[in-house]
Amino acid sequence: KEDLLTIPGTPSTAASTPHTSVRNLFSPGCSMRNMPTMAPLDGIDSTSGELEVPRKSGSSVRRKRTWNSQDLKRVLGDENNDANTIPPQPADDDVPDESTIGKLRMDSVVGRKEEIKTIKTCLQRMVTAKRSFDKAMKFDSGFLKIPSKELVFIRGCSGVGKTTIARKLSSYVAKSKGGLFVEEKFHAGSKVPFAQIANIFRNVCREILSISEESALHIGEIINTELGDQRDILLCMVPELKEIVVEYYDADNDNDDDSISSTNDDTKHFEAEYAQQRCKYAFRVLSRALSAVVSPLVLLLDDMQWADSASMDFINHLICDEQNPNPFMIVGCYRHDNSSSSSKNDEPNSNSPALVERIQYITDRKDNFRCNITQVELENFTTVDSVKEMIMAIMSMDDNAEQVEGLARICFKRTQGNPYFVVEFMTMLQQKGLLNFSHETLKWSWDENEIIEAKGSTNNIVDMLQARIEGLSVPQKKFLQCAACLGSSFQKSLISLVWKEYYTRNDDDAASVDDLIATLSDQHFFIVEQQQRRGDNGEVLCQWVHDQMREAVAQHLLDGSNKNKSVRPQIGSILLRSLDKEQLEQDYLFMVTDLINHMTQTRIITGKVEFAKLNLRAAKKARDIGAFQSASAYVASGIRMLPTSEKDSKLSNDNNNHHRELMVEFCTMGALMELALGNGEGFEEYSTMVFEQQQHKEESTVEEIETMPLQVSRVNKLSMVDLQYKQAVDYSLATLKDWGTKVTSRRKYNIMMRPLEAMTKLSKTICMAKNDAPAPDDIHDAMGIITDPKLLNTLKLLSHLGHVCWISKQVFLNILVICKIVELTLEHGLNEFAAPAFASLGMLTVALKQDTETGSQFAKLALAIQGQMTDSSSGTTRAETLYIVYTYCLCHTESLNSALVPYTRAYNSGLRVGRNDHAIWALVCKQLLVPWMMGKSMVSLRGHCPDVVSQAEDLSQGTQAVVVKAFWQAMTNLFTSASDGSEPKNVSLLEGKIFSAKNFKGTDEVASAFVHLVQGELLLFFDIEKAADRAVKYGDKFVKDAPAMFIGVMETFHRAVALYAMARRTKKRKYRKRAVALRKRIEDWQDEGNPNIKHYDIFLNAEQAALDNRNELAETRYRRAVVYAARTGHLHHTALFNERYAEFLKNVKGDEYEARHRTNEAVRFYREWG
Repeated sequence: KEDLLTIPGTPSTAASTPHTSVRNLFSPGCSMRNMPTMAPLDGIDSTSGELEVPRKSGSSVRRKRTWNSQDLKRVLGDENNDANTIPPQPADDDVPDESTIGKLRMDSVVGRKEEIKTIKTCLQRMVTAKRSFDKAMKFDSGFLKIPSKELVFIRGCSGVGKTTIARKLSSYVAKSKGGLFVEEKFHAGSKVPFAQIANIFRNVCREILSISEESALHIGEIINTELGDQRDILLCMVPELKEIVVEYYDADNDNDDDSISSTNDDTKHFEAEYAQQRCKYAFRVLSRALSAVVSPLVLLLDDMQWADSASMDFINHLICDEQNPNPFMIVGCYRHDNSSSSSKNDEPNSNSPALVERIQYITDRKDNFRCNITQVELENFTTVDSVKEMIMAIMSMDDNAEQVEGLARICFKRTQGNPYFVVEFMTMLQQKGLLNFSHETLKWSWDENEIIEAKGSTNNIVDMLQARIEGLSVPQKKFLQCAACLGSSFQKSLISLVWKEYYTRNDDDAASVDDLIATLSDQHFFIVEQQQRRGDNGEVLCQWVHDQMREAVAQHLLDGSNKNKSVRPQIGSILLRSLDKEQLEQDYLFMVTDLINHMTQTRIITGKVEFAKLNLRAAKKARDIGAFQSASAYVASGIRMLPTSEKDSKLSNDNNNHHRELMVEFCTMGALMELALGNGEGFEEYSTMVFEQQQHKEESTVEEIETMPLQVSRVNKLSMVDLQYKQAVDYSLATLKDWGTKVTSRRKYNIMMRPLEAMTKLSKTICMAKNDAPAPDDIHDAMGIITDPKLLNTLKLLSHLGHVCWISKQVFLNILVICKIVELTLEHGLNEFAAPAFASLGMLTVALKQDTETGSQFAKLALAIQGQMTDSSSGTTRAETLYIVYTYCLCHTESLNSALVPYTRAYNSGLRVGRNDHAIWALVCKQLLVPWMMGKSMVSLRGHCPDVVSQAEDLSQGTQAVVVKAFWQAMTNLFTSASDGSEPKNVSLLEGKIFSAKNFKGTDEVASAFVHLVQGELLLFFDIEKAADRAVKYGDKFVKDAPAMFIGVMETFHRAVALYAMARRTKKRKYRKRAVALRKRIEDWQDEGNPNIKHYDIFLNAEQAALDNRNELAETRYRRAVVYAARTGHLHHTALFNERYAEFLKNVKGDEYEARHRTNEAVRFYREWG
């Protein structure tokens, strides 16, 4: 043993050797030798002291475990062994660290075997789900939905080891090929919007870039395919994606935010209401891409009790993504109470109650979301034996449990069995000399009586931590001040940037960043790791050992006195000066702004204006990612930093005007953010400030154009927040009149004259558009694009007015608005609202003028305009245009098959830009309505229903959900056989409260119309007499409630079938008259060029011939109708035509044999239909 202590690199010298920066604080390096021969072991570089072990994929740093008693036996040898025998050496993944001899093991995990086993089982289940999903069996209800997402929530008070348990998954993930384990921590008081959500995806992207370029290219391809021009929102929040989608990204397109725009970013203001949906969908696409390439993907979200509601919405949105079949795992750690927090300042309260509610919400719907929910509860150790086991692990003791019995009892009493408090208590004992390690005997020693009597030995963890902080040197305290301002983790390069200038402000002794990090790491303040990055040697990352430690530092060194409260603004100012523009905007804009906003109101004006502009940039960035609450807070802070009116007189006129321009922009931004948050009072307060500036034109440069966005937004406020539709309409009409645009020619809009004026205006506009509008192919050369801000705001207000008219059922005023937008487009040029306006004009032409040819011309013109408008603003209307064009216009002149691809484009485009209503309608049409009308198999249709309903409900599209549920129920009724015992009480009826007439009374006319249609479908196949009576009673109800919609053609045909059946059976005039009228209507549609209804016309003519007793002609036409329906794949109509033909043969012709054959054919096609 004496010889051992003199060997360089052995335990005696390792304790004084500076360690390298790695993640495990107490495992800095190893210089292990073959002791008998003193020769380096294989794979060890004796000069560097580092073990040459290949780095595993997905691992950011190689770690070594702490030295234990077995390692001592291995080095010293056993007295029973021969001295020349080489003891067995550890494997590469079991490397001890000699420098940890005499140090406490702070990474010990004891007493948590069952919890670790539980989360490991969840990981194994997730990996298995990937294979099982590919082999899922088909059932009658669709595809077997195997849960592919694992959600593990670890709950417990502070310090019980939640994070330590979760990190155990990292070793299991590292063993799998292509897996990643990434973690991120929320922390109290953070005001950076979506910071943790963005950071965890940034970390994943960094790892992927460092591991596989092929995977990165695959991810970039998915993102560009799914998001297109809407991927910029991801590039803003996850800059690392610029390397992944580099081929499609042009850095020259970045906007310069230094200048103050006089137009107030009108387009983005208009789109603010859709920003959150765009951002959520973008991250869904990113999570799908990452989980498709990386498997298993495990995300650890720590301290979720501090997560803001916006971040929780994001997490919830990712979890509820049923369209993502790829497995991934989210582990969330949170405190079940906040009683143990050391924070006594003005930090926000724990969000645990709201978090628990969200967990319960997901748990109740886990089957729909294809996820497994596992909750793990951690408590403090309840016995002295558990604490004793932990103490022995901390001191690397494998025997002599009786020796630590007394120490364990003292520790248990002082810490109440809290694992983190045990660690801190043991650290305190060592630092105060109450716990010592002898390098001679290689044993720990302590005096229990001294520990009990020691003055510094406290029962309060907060006081214990603050006592540790107070014992530090002045440079160390100031370094901790800087670190506490930079978040739960920080890069060495960043704190070096701050320390270089912050430290020179003080007259303290010199101290380098490396020395401070090493010292504070040894004292258990930080954990240090080496990040891996492509193209360089990585970056040293420091992380607080525990959130309790950071909170204690913040309370004691930042918030403890008025003098310390200026530290945050100082550090924020240093970062603002030191960081380059790109780095500031990309990584640190929110953090720097938040630090500076701790400034008191005693600063000088010149500094405040610069900081006010910084708040404006932060507000714009927060707005663009949908963080409206944060944007509103930045606006309020920026306004407080602007010079007050009393000081304006001291400024020059130019500065005075510039400050007022800033004030107008701040107030406009604030008003729109308050509106997005649903705060009508806040909107009015900011708006009033802007309008007051405009009223003093001799003193202000505020122009009318600068107040227009607020006037447009006030319409939204009146209609969507206050639900005052009449006031919104009146305000819009008055404002448009002030801007020089009249929607109605009458001085006072008379409700009795609306239909007449609307129909007259529609006729004139149709005539004007037919004569003046260029051909679709000539749009590019014939029409320019509007750039006049006033005219663009006028069109925006008209668009908003049209929306208000639609939801308030003012149909005729809506017609006037559409006509006005078309007129302005023809007169002045193209704009983002032109395409949906021309599409709507085509719909009105078909619905009200019965002119499908002209309506189709307008629809094609709308598509040409949409193609011409290639900027990002036009993307917000693409889904609406495509949906209207193919649902109401081209469906009457082109094959329904031609609409399937455009519906897919409308669905994708709508989700990208947040237009979920049109996106889900397009999905319903593609997956359900078009296949239903074309008679496709109900097996596949029923399989689509759960997904479509889930998406509709997830995106709050209740109408579409009811429509799909109605068809789903109808298919269930049709699918159910009478012999299986599961038949509903009445298969000819839709059962359920959601389908009752009371449920739709005075509310959703569209949903009510579809329920009416589906009920008619059931009666047609189950009780044709009731179907005919219902057709007599309700007539064209569906066609009136959903005019020009393509499926209305089929609904009309089915009514005619039922009426003809009863007309032939009863010879009653009420059936015959209505049947003949419907046949003529369908005949007219056929003559106008509808290619989808030829078999309708043939069959109804057969029914008419049979009714007129022209039996030979009827039989010929029946056969033609059956053949044509079968050739075009209309299974339901082929079956129905055979059924009706069989009845004709049996009752009229008396041909039992042929009737039986036709009946069998009907049965065959009905079965094939499902």
